[in-house]
Amino acid sequence: KLPKGEASVDVTFDLDTNSVLYVTAVDKSPGSIASSKSIRVTSDSSALTPEEISHMIADAKRNEAKDANFEARISVWLEREDLLYKAKKEAKKILDTQQRDNVTKICDSLTEWGKKNKEVASMAMVQAKLSGALKQFSDAGIPQSLLERLGMSKIASFSEGRQNSCVVC
Repeated sequence: KLPKGEASVDVTFDLDTNSVLYVTAVDKSPGSIASSKSIRVTSDSSALTPEEISHMIADAKRNEAKDANFEARISVWLEREDLLYKAKKEAKKILDTQQRDNVTKICDSLTEWGKKNKEVASMAMVQAKLSGALKQFSDAGIPQSLLERLGMSKIASFSEGRQNSCVVC
């Protein structure tokens, strides 16, 4: 298993004139043995009726706002996770042991809080938690210049411009 950000998989989708879909995934990760998996998807006699298709389209339209909110929540979750991961990784390179341990502890605390509150956290809750984390970094003796180098200066404006709705922190 490769560290986060180092795995690479190319996925291709080909649709032929007979409506047969071919999906191929190729592992392009550095140092891995080139491997490929393919699947062929064909239609069969259990195709959907026009009524079933209309019902599915109506459901999709009815749930459009909910789906957009879900997509935004996942996007915020992934951005926050990536920011914390990069900060911890960079801390290992540039900080002394005590500062590195403090950064790791604070980042881990934010990650756990996010996992426990991802379904109920509003943007105001997220902003308050992240602002509190900046104070924790400061109280732990991490200078602002190091926070900027770790990418943690982004944390103060992390949720600006986001909808003030229930999102993942």
